[in-house]
Amino acid sequence: MHAMPMLSAHSLFETSDLDHARQEVGQIFCSHKLQPGNELSGGTVRFNHAPIRALAVSWADYGRDVRIDPVQFENFYLLQIVRDGSARIVSNSNEIELRSGQACLINPNDDLSMEWSQHCRKLIVRIDRPSLERFAEQWFGCYLPGRLDFENNVSWDRPEMAAARGIVDLIVQDFENGAGVLGHSEAQRHFEDSFFAALLISRRHSFSDMVEKHSPAVPRAVKRAEEYIAAHAREEISVSDLVEASEVSTRTLFESFRRFRGMTPMQYVRRYRLDRVRETLERPGCSESVTEVAMRWKFEQLGRFASQYAAVFGEKPSNTLRRSRN
Repeated sequence: MHAMPMLSAHSLFETSDLDHARQEVGQIFCSHKLQPGNELSGGTVRFNHAPIRALAVSWADYGRDVRIDPVQFENFYLLQIVRDGSARIVSNSNEIELRSGQACLINPNDDLSMEWSQHCRKLIVRIDRPSLERFAEQWFGCYLPGRLDFENNVSWDRPEMAAARGIVDLIVQDFENGAGVLGHSEAQRHFEDSFFAALLISRRHSFSDMVEKHSPAVPRAVKRAEEYIAAHAREEISVSDLVEASEVSTRTLFESFRRFRGMTPMQYVRRYRLDRVRETLERPGCSESVTEVAMRWKFEQLGRFASQYAAVFGEKPSNTLRRSRN
């Protein structure tokens, strides 16, 4: 017995043309190669899609054996849950065989290749990378010093995944039943934050060990330096300023920031300023230009600023501003 389609009221397209399917799917995920695994097999490709804030849920059925080779994507994670049939996933060097009820989580920048069986049907959750990383920083109480990567294998039916599984089920049910809960921004935020928290708690990731080691209290020297940065971020700040404010030696300050913040003091200054720029650009109807905001927060080399901003938030500052004005 095949799994019933999900999100039927949110049909994105139906087609028997694989090239058409590739173009449509590419618009919501990324560019990719899509090839039939068996020239004799064929059927209707069905794709349903419903976005909410930093999450989007999709139901996908290619109706035939296919091979999918995406380009590296940078700005999202993909949680793929097989509801029927089977799939073979190769993420970097990790080969994963998925059957009905099993799942995997693909990280941004992974080398990815997928083979779907003719009867494979998946529920896919697209997770915005910058949003998850910002939540993780708030959750951990420190800036992330590198990429947030999860283990690919997900035991979707295991008890530790019950919270994440329940949230995804509730999202799908609300869309299917037309209950309208997800039409409210506060409800969307609640579902999103709950899902992010469930992932960070239940899945091993690249900062699991760091977070476990951060249970000791943050030294007062770090807090004094952070308070100084918050008060003087629009001014020139030097290492000597932070050493004086923290009342410890340069070596102690750097070691404390490395251990408890995962970065140097000046990297923390830059990240604090980048966050303030983004907060301003995200304000509805922001009337300032990117240059004006960047200069106010002491980013004087605009090309470097734009690169740093994109590396942290996954988009150009001009895109953030454009979205806030729409």
